[in-house]
Amino acid sequence: MLSIAQRRATDQYGYRAGMLNVAWLAGVARQVDMKQGCIQQSNNLNAMIPFALADGDFMPAWVRDGVNTKVIARVLSAKTDEGGHVATLRALSFETPTILDMPTRSAWERPVRQGVPVTTELPSDLRPDEPESTDRSMGGRKVADTGNVTWIAGYVAAKFFEPGGQVKPDGTYTTPCLVIALRQTADPADVIPVRLINKLASAYDTVAPVGSAVKIVGSLRMRIKNTSTELAPDGLFPVRRSLYVHCSQLCAVTFARDSREGQYDIREVPEWAKELAEQGRTSSKRQKSAPRPTQAPPDQPPKEPSTASAGATVGSRVLDDDLPLDPALLPRVLTPHVEAPAK
Repeated sequence: MLSIAQRRATDQYGYRAGMLNVAWLAGVARQVDMKQGCIQQSNNLNAMIPFALADGDFMPAWVRDGVNTKVIARVLSAKTDEGGHVATLRALSFETPTILDMPTRSAWERPVRQGVPVTTELPSDLRPDEPESTDRSMGGRKVADTGNVTWIAGYVAAKFFEPGGQVKPDGTYTTPCLVIALRQTADPADVIPVRLINKLASAYDTVAPVGSAVKIVGSLRMRIKNTSTELAPDGLFPVRRSLYVHCSQLCAVTFARDSREGQYDIREVPEWAKELAEQGRTSSKRQKSAPRPTQAPPDQPPKEPSTASAGATVGSRVLDDDLPLDPALLPRVLTPHVEAPAK
């Protein structure tokens, strides 16, 4: 566990293998024991985010079920039985959250369908909803969501583009998604799943080739998929849950050699990353002649399949909506090139 002195500086705990890797998560502690637990941020119990402690660490006595808790954690990965990858959280430290760290009432009280486990208990320290009348032109400012923030930097080991236009159960259409397997170590199987769900996902795909270094500013999300259309005896739908990093900003990387204030995202380029970049260039040459998938219009399902770039197998179709996060951090965002329409 981190000491009080270490918690005061991100450079004391925010790196893994010389690459930025830290997450802050606040909410209500649930299912707590000596080695693991969950953070609840909404009434949907399926969406709770689990965390675990490292060998040799034990849960602080004050972290109990129902207590407001903020976790400082590192994002790791695990392989599923199906061969895919999910994110996991290793808790580094625990704090008492401020009121700004806690979810808002509207974020907590989410509408859910039949067969979804929910809690009717409402925490007493939820952050008040921001007034709709807030006028930013007169000095008003939106409060950043500090209760679910993730910073990670690494190399694109693989990517998978999913065009939008698929019909969801509620009748709406999916948003285009770029799935990235982010690598931070020499182990090719150790990749963190990242999803960028945005109308410009295809354009971002062009500025983040396999082997490139990127920084992700985002949040942790739980992807929930029903495994059956029939309710279980307890009246709930059986589901498969997988944790991933939701990318809201795809940023340029600062290396230690270029840092002026001692703050960097990646210390140095490892040898395996150089080999990965060469593999990416070779793969890119082969794919230049292949047509890119496009988003289907709302009245027509997409006819072209998703395309994957070289690397590890990552994910399948994404049905999540894009819920943007604005932590007002690290503005050096990669800007995708979008061609102007022909005149």
